[in-house]
Amino acid sequence: MRWNKNSQPSIRTVFARFIINYLILLIILTGIGGYVYNKSLQFAKEKAIESGISKLDKSKDLLTTRLQEVESLVNQLSMNTLIQSFMNVKKPYNGEDYYKIKEIADHLSTSKFNNRFVKETFLYLKNDTLITSSMSTANASLVYGKLLKQGDLDYLTWQKNLLGKYQYATFWPEANLSLNNDSRSVITYVQSVPIGAVNTYKGAIAVLIDSNEVHKLLSTVIPDESGWSYVADRNGTIISELNHSNEPSIGLQIPEEARGYAERTINGTKMIMMYTTSDSSGWIYVAAVPYDFVVQSVEYIKRMYIYTIIVTIVVGVLIAIAFSYTSSKPIHNLIRSRDQLRKDLNEQFDLVKATFLERLLRGGFTKEKEIETVRSYIGLDLVGNQYIAVMISIEGYGTEDISPGLLERLDLAKVVIHNTFKDMIAYPTKYFNIDNEKIVFIIAYDEKEGEGIRRDIEKTVETVTNLLTQSHGINIRVGVGNPCSNLINIRNSFDEAMQVLDSLIGKSSAGLAFYKEIQLGQIEYYFPLDVETRLMNLVKAGDETEVKSLLEELYGRNTVNISLQSGMLTQLSYELRGTAVKLKKALAAHEKEESNQVDTLLEEIVKQQTLPSLFESAGQLFLLLCSIVNRQQGKQKKALKDKMMSYVSQHFKEDDLSLYRISSDLGMTEKYFSHVFKELIGDSFTQFLEKTRMDCAVGLLKDDKVSVNDIARLSGYANPNTFYKAFKRYFGVSPTTYRQQL
Repeated sequence: MRWNKNSQPSIRTVFARFIINYLILLIILTGIGGYVYNKSLQFAKEKAIESGISKLDKSKDLLTTRLQEVESLVNQLSMNTLIQSFMNVKKPYNGEDYYKIKEIADHLSTSKFNNRFVKETFLYLKNDTLITSSMSTANASLVYGKLLKQGDLDYLTWQKNLLGKYQYATFWPEANLSLNNDSRSVITYVQSVPIGAVNTYKGAIAVLIDSNEVHKLLSTVIPDESGWSYVADRNGTIISELNHSNEPSIGLQIPEEARGYAERTINGTKMIMMYTTSDSSGWIYVAAVPYDFVVQSVEYIKRMYIYTIIVTIVVGVLIAIAFSYTSSKPIHNLIRSRDQLRKDLNEQFDLVKATFLERLLRGGFTKEKEIETVRSYIGLDLVGNQYIAVMISIEGYGTEDISPGLLERLDLAKVVIHNTFKDMIAYPTKYFNIDNEKIVFIIAYDEKEGEGIRRDIEKTVETVTNLLTQSHGINIRVGVGNPCSNLINIRNSFDEAMQVLDSLIGKSSAGLAFYKEIQLGQIEYYFPLDVETRLMNLVKAGDETEVKSLLEELYGRNTVNISLQSGMLTQLSYELRGTAVKLKKALAAHEKEESNQVDTLLEEIVKQQTLPSLFESAGQLFLLLCSIVNRQQGKQKKALKDKMMSYVSQHFKEDDLSLYRISSDLGMTEKYFSHVFKELIGDSFTQFLEKTRMDCAVGLLKDDKVSVNDIARLSGYANPNTFYKAFKRYFGVSPTTYRQQL
């Protein structure tokens, strides 16, 4: 048969078809665009303002968190037994008190590392003793005005402000402060100590907060060239201010709403003044932005509308031409898109794996099941009944400036280490970069192979050391933590490996060491912030098994290679008590009897004199809190279950009852509602609704006077045919047959 080219559409025909279809679509889009354009003008303004308020909310939340950290830090310092005992010293510069002063200065210095907002922390006592992290100690009257001065205040005024009356969580507005010839603006947080000693306080702890860090948060809301922003306390006193204009900031009379905006004309300039209020502190956050800056997006929408019409026409013509001449191009694009998608997915999986390992090593998981779910999803081969962390530090580069040559040598060393471990360790091993100089391997193995894994590690480290030393002149230190029986505790092995590395610093024989074979001589108790957070999350989840396991882990970490003095034991007991107090406050609703039990255990925990009795008391306390959580959750689940069943009972006869409707009315997403409904009732929503309707239909079938069509309608089915199919599927017979069998 001869090919007839007339049977094929011509280029002009194809072009015309696409153009005609496109013009129809373009006319529709133009009409919709005109309508949307008119609505967008008002919407854009509201959206821009809401975006600004949201930024202000984020700045508020972050600053509130930082200030709460400062308050928590000061509370911890005020409870420090060393500081409490030193406040009663009458002659602080005699004998062994110098050592106490140095220890206090060291405690104060930790605040600067834990919170970048903190510039300095100092303790000032009524005996004129001033202790800071940078100057250790000095007579305040001698150094004030020379090494330390706040604004234009003379010494007596400064002393009166600090010690003239009892201060409780007081913030002083930002002011210039000179410390060691370094002048900057700071916000001062003052707390008299001891806390609660209104008439007998001994001094005050002051934290100097860097105003520049606060300004960075405020700068996210206002433009660089104009506007201003400030933070004021509940009394209207401005604590910190950022002003990009030549005009002074104007206080805003805040309406009753805690969040919103107001339009004001200031010196002939129309301004949008956005504000939000902190629920915890009552502080007011205000940002004033020129009106023109806020609504400039309206002009942008107008231009975009015109450009979109033009671009749409041009793109439509190009698409018509492209489709008529290159029919195979979509296939090529599809293949190319598939390959790129595969590449992107692989890169994403690498990122997910790295994130998983980092979270695992930092103790970011609370349940073994959660770890197993993520591990299986990303295909991470770490199967065994024992796990161990091996940390390697590449020596000799800590003091060098970062340079391409240095990074190249570090990368070379890491490649050699990684490849050697991969070739010589016969067990599932995962590699993770800690920083430029440190890497860690997680090794999974069977418990019966414990000696074998040790030999493999020793042999591998020996091989790596020889390769790096002889060929590249690079030395390494290797620390191996204790094995653990599950992945959730690998963070302990990781911490132990890190401690081993620290213990090897400066030793001539530094090479490989195992945690269980070294004497760390640690006297500080072990209860880091991430462990406290994990403990609180487990209690809030009511997971008694995991709480017991974590407390046992804490007990072990405070007995192995640690010799706690009585002062440290007391401090640990107060730390545990403080965690329990936070949990008690979080669990607002509980019975009076339970509250009394908690209070009794809170008092008992600080009376313990030995570590075993302390953790026994802590176990009773935290397990009691778990039981309170579980009781509350049980009540909540029962109330929710009753609410769900009552809703279905009241509305099942309505044919438009759906998963979307019931979840919306109960304030849940469809996915979450389905999960909770199935968990509480045992059937899916669809199954339960059908069962309820079928039960109703069976009851109506017993009355011969009611037709099947009416039964369908009264049972919640708008279409009788749908009812017939559902009934037969549920009972195996039709409604008519079922009625005849009654």
